[in-house]
Amino acid sequence: MGLTSFAALSTGEKIENPRWYRKTAKRLADAQRNLARKKHGHRRKKARERIARLHVRAANQRRDFQHKLARRIVSENKLIAVEDLAPEKMARKSSRGLAKSIYDAAWAAFLTILSGKAEEAGRILVRVPPQGTSSTCFQCGAYRKKDLSEREHCCTCGLVLDRDIHASFNILRLGRSLQPTG
Repeated sequence: MGLTSFAALSTGEKIENPRWYRKTAKRLADAQRNLARKKHGHRRKKARERIARLHVRAANQRRDFQHKLARRIVSENKLIAVEDLAPEKMARKSSRGLAKSIYDAAWAAFLTILSGKAEEAGRILVRVPPQGTSSTCFQCGAYRKKDLSEREHCCTCGLVLDRDIHASFNILRLGRSLQPTG
């Protein structure tokens, strides 16, 4: 899972991040400015309700997208391996102002939905520790630390892949090795 694309699958597909909150931000800003000008009374209450409706709409769109994506992933795969991310911790430690984008992606909510749908369908969901998934070469195993701005994995063995797609291969490999037997 990422911020530039919502998710990268081991099939090579990247699912774009719809950024529901960012799309609503301009209308929200206008509504909040409108609220700030209102005095106490009926019109202020209506302005507050408009802001609440915009937040609810963005949340509903996000939830709908996540349910549809989770259903698709569960129906297409028997084993689902995901990074065991801590989005709350990542948002707090974010030094580049990525917190709003992390919250807008709502990874924790998506993982909850995905695990529920996987359990319901009898699929296996494995959470993989995220350390080294994008830095370790899938082909040769070489480790090279990368900055977040480096979007392509280039290895000395000759492998050149998109960073997120490359990480998804590592996550799937680790997921298969951590898969519970039985």
